[in-house]
Amino acid sequence: MITEPSGSSCNAPGVQDATALTDGDISNAAYFRGTINSPLTCDNSNYAFRTYLKLPVDTPSAAGGLQAGFRIKVSSSTDASILTQYISVQTYLNNNLVESFSGKDVHVIDIGIDRVRFVVYAITSKNFNQVQLTVNGNIIPLNTDYEFDVLYALATNTDLLPVTISNYKAIATGNNATISWQALNEINISNYRIERSNNNGASYTTVSTVPAKGGSGAINYSYNDKSISGGNYLYRVVAVDKDGLSKATNAVLVSISGKAQLVLMPSVTKSGQSIEIYSGVTGSYQLAVYNVLGRMVKLQQVNSSKATINTSGLSTGTYVVKIVTTSGSTSQAKFIVN
Repeated sequence: MITEPSGSSCNAPGVQDATALTDGDISNAAYFRGTINSPLTCDNSNYAFRTYLKLPVDTPSAAGGLQAGFRIKVSSSTDASILTQYISVQTYLNNNLVESFSGKDVHVIDIGIDRVRFVVYAITSKNFNQVQLTVNGNIIPLNTDYEFDVLYALATNTDLLPVTISNYKAIATGNNATISWQALNEINISNYRIERSNNNGASYTTVSTVPAKGGSGAINYSYNDKSISGGNYLYRVVAVDKDGLSKATNAVLVSISGKAQLVLMPSVTKSGQSIEIYSGVTGSYQLAVYNVLGRMVKLQQVNSSKATINTSGLSTGTYVVKIVTTSGSTSQAKFIVN
């Protein structure tokens, strides 16, 4: 049922009776939509949504200690901290108030990259069989177009996040980008979208979809985006659950030069001194030094964008440093030993 705090039923346009929530079907939703005009039968500052949980016939109540709350959808992009200010959660047992949670005791999880879909919940300590969501008029304003959907109620002891992504990296190697991440507690996840932006995050394009492996432990993933034109790109990974809800990682900048580039510091040195090599390449590549006769005098395998050449044993003269990446890109630069 949808009520004001005094208990009177709301009589407002666009209000669907929340009894549809009692069967736990995600396709059933209680909602306010359109424009609500003052005065209302409802209290002007608060709206309350209460529903019975769907429990087994031999289980009269949910146990204290569970997370109790709702999945909701708001009309426009909203910061989660705003919701904690204006939403509270109550639990009931057979229509008797058991616990009430507000402020820091209300937890909000953003489960969509558009910041309109959230899980709002509290951690209970006493048994209950009803959950109520009380929404302040700052979330559902009067005389303003709005949409506020309550998708379904929940009581659970599982992680409410779709998945936890850690160790997320996007690294350039030549004209390729390697995207890797680790998924923790991968429950109810369908797939991961690897998305790329070439306009500073204004829009993203899906470059690949990776099916979820499934499992509760740590699972490693990697994808190689090949043959990218030179430029700056933002990459992110979007986890999509089986309900179609999604959550994105923070974007990581990857710069693709299109070829390897060398900077030598210093470019003129004395025998026995070191030269710092900055290649602009992350990943494995081969670095070789040649004398003016074209004879290779040094060779080393490098796994960083920065390398060091020790000039010990090199006679006075001009030398050429050449690098070759795994993608076949090459670049070279000269240095002089006095």
